[in-house]
Amino acid sequence: MELTSPREGVHSQMDKPVGTLLRLRRVRDLELSLRQMARDLRIAPAHLSDIELGERTPSEDLLVRIADAYKVPAEMVRAGWRRPDPLVCEVASTSPLSMRVTTELFELAADFEAEQWEKLIQSVRRIAKGSGRRNK
Repeated sequence: MELTSPREGVHSQMDKPVGTLLRLRRVRDLELSLRQMARDLRIAPAHLSDIELGERTPSEDLLVRIADAYKVPAEMVRAGWRRPDPLVCEVASTSPLSMRVTTELFELAADFEAEQWEKLIQSVRRIAKGSGRRNK
């Protein structure tokens, strides 16, 4: 499951609820029972069943463990549960200015395709490099 753009990942690959996609992945690709996966995740089978049925959403810690155990990108499960990476919230909430410009940036870029996102990221990297900030 490869994501090519934020919107494409949500709309084309996530045409089913994330829990349904995870269940299909567990059964078809990983060939694990609900009990086996629950044991791997260190949660009760009923809890995992509720997650796969869309009746519960996982905590941040469990979301990361789910992505790892199901061997899917964390971005896929985050998009499915509409849960941004904690870093997004951290950066946006550092100041009123950060909150305003982060919101504006996401509003303007909401319909970007993969190529546009890459150009934006390259531009930000150049700016960050010029300011002496380290990039990942």
